Amino acid sequence: MSQLMQEAWKDLEKKPIWMGEDVWAQLKAYWKSSSFKSKSETNKRNRVAMDGASLHTGGSIPHRLHWKRMKEEKGANPSLTEFYFRTHRRKKDESWVGLHAKLAFDKFEQRKSELTSQSHMENANDGKQSIHEYPSDWDIWIDSVGKKRGRIFGL
Repeated sequence: MSQLMQEAWKDLEKKPIWMGEDVWAQLKAYWKSSSFKSKSETNKRNRVAMDGASLHTGGSIPHRLHWKRMKEEKGANPSLTEFYFRTHRRKKDESWVGLHAKLAFDKFEQRKSELTSQSHMENANDGKQSIHEYPSDWDIWIDSVGKKRGRIFGL
């Protein structure tokens, strides 16, 4: 339906055959209004500014269901990396869905690497294996990308 409405909006001089005259007149008036044009411009700027931030490859299926399916396939919980790859990389060429998704993962990997090398340096300086509380991937992810309104990007 949205595709049909987009096609109708593109050519306001030609009424679609599937739409009644009175509905067409109301839609044309709305689409020509300053209120609609203002909202449209705001939304256009917002879509450009997001640069793929909300893109994922899961379609309308919630992430928790993807997680459950991956768990059933593997017989164990998937790693955060496996889950993020499945939901933010395309299957056919394994390219990222957007720059924001790639940058978030790179930031996570960098932070994880820093913590690993820091832990190794501490062990080397001590001359013995110390029991060091190493943060989980989830903690590193949240530390890397942060939370916004109680939600964690990519998860």
